[in-house]
Amino acid sequence: MFEINLELRTGVLEKALYLEAEMNKLLALFLNVQTVKETRTFSNKSTSLSFKNKIDLLFDLAVLNKEENDQLLLLMQFRNQFLHNIHCSSFSIAVDLIKGSSKHLSKFVVDKASENLEDGYDSAFGNLYASCLKLISSKYKLKREMVEEKHQTLRHLMAYLEYFYDKDSELQSSIFEACLPFEGESDEILDFKNTIVNLIESKHAEIHNDPEFQTIRDNFNEVGSEEKIKGLLT
Repeated sequence: MFEINLELRTGVLEKALYLEAEMNKLLALFLNVQTVKETRTFSNKSTSLSFKNKIDLLFDLAVLNKEENDQLLLLMQFRNQFLHNIHCSSFSIAVDLIKGSSKHLSKFVVDKASENLEDGYDSAFGNLYASCLKLISSKYKLKREMVEEKHQTLRHLMAYLEYFYDKDSELQSSIFEACLPFEGESDEILDFKNTIVNLIESKHAEIHNDPEFQTIRDNFNEVGSEEKIKGLLT
């Protein structure tokens, strides 16, 4: 009869589940996934990525550096031993099974004078979990702030363009209105008004027929459509 030590296994699994949920949020943010529960890769479906796959993906996306990646992998190895190995009923056994874990786990030992080795490993694992959770949470917060800053920049840009376009149209309308002929005006005044109107119209046509402007306009219409702008702001 094996000593299952269900209490210990449950505690380790609970920490791993909380951490994985935070990893899902972080990955969804980087991959612009709006609803995690409906995805095949981040939901609770059989198609979901494994814990290891998610760590690898975070590393491939350059969200994690090598040291941070190794830290998460260490916690994952303990999780796997307690979750899948019926013989692993203590941290001491897990440390013996996981190559190099004693050295890496020692970085998270606070009370190095502890006489009880198992309690020391238990405490170190708790500190490892806290460090991993803080790491993922800080990455999420930083990325969230970067996304919000980008959204704010786009909002300001669109507000500026809309304001400038409206004011430019108002100015042009005001000039045309001011140049309307009035009864009794001299020929010189009428000619002057016509000159202004013709100048504005010719310059307007010149700009719209300019190949450089047409290229700029086409590029803007391609990336600056209302749907795409809304997508960037959601």
